[in-house]
This record gives sequence, C-alpha cells and structure tokens, in this order.
Amino acid sequence: MMSVLRSTVVFYVADIEKSQSFYNTLFGCEPIQASNEFVLYLVHDSLSFGLWKQSAVIPPITPTSALSSGSQGELCLFVADQHTFQQTYQHCLIHDISLIQEPAVMDFATAFTVSDPDGYRIRYAVGK
Repeated sequence: MMSVLRSTVVFYVADIEKSQSFYNTLFGCEPIQASNEFVLYLVHDSLSFGLWKQSAVIPPITPTSALSSGSQGELCLFVADQHTFQQTYQHCLIHDISLIQEPAVMDFATAFTVSDPDGYRIRYAVGK
C-alpha cells in the first residue's frame, strides 16, 4: 500500500513572476518557497500548490506533453461553507481576477471559476 505524506499540484507557467503575483493575490498569502524557477504555496496541511517555470521543467516540455499549455486542467478548491464561498468570490471581483464562470449550482457543488495568466482554471466550490 502506498503511503503519501503530502500532495503537490504543479502548473507549468510562462512567466513565474507574473504567476506568483497572480496567486499571491488570489490566495491572499505569500508562497512558502520561491525561486526564479519554482514557487510553492501551502494550500492545506496535506496539499501544496506549485508553479514551475515552463523553460525549467525537467524533463523538458514538448508540444505533445500533457499540460504543455494552460486550460487542460484545473485546480478545484473546496471551501468550508457558503459564507467563505461568497467572501472568496468577492475577493476575486475586488482584485479583478479573470472570472470565466459566475457562481452556479452544478452536479457536484456550487462553484465559480477563474483563470490565471497561463489559462489554467481555478475553481472554487462549496458542497451542496
């Protein structure tokens, strides 16, 4: 049986500084680690989220690599309750974060979706 201590979701980004600025604003916090090629945020005790400069990814990204460009996946973040969901939505509006889906009731939750500078989707959701 595999025993995983922590998981990290990583997006490959074109401009690490621009993406770090975006996620600092979106998450409302600074990363726990940052360099010229990689940035890491702690989302939860067992989940971290990284940004890796595309030109520094090893092995190198090829045009046929999965996730070689944005919008082929998303990070879905579930929040605790409706109040937190509304606060998060308002935070995105106030900071002019690119909204690509207004809050909507979906099969799995109520959710809204924003887009980062590389076209990746970040979906915030609250359970039904």
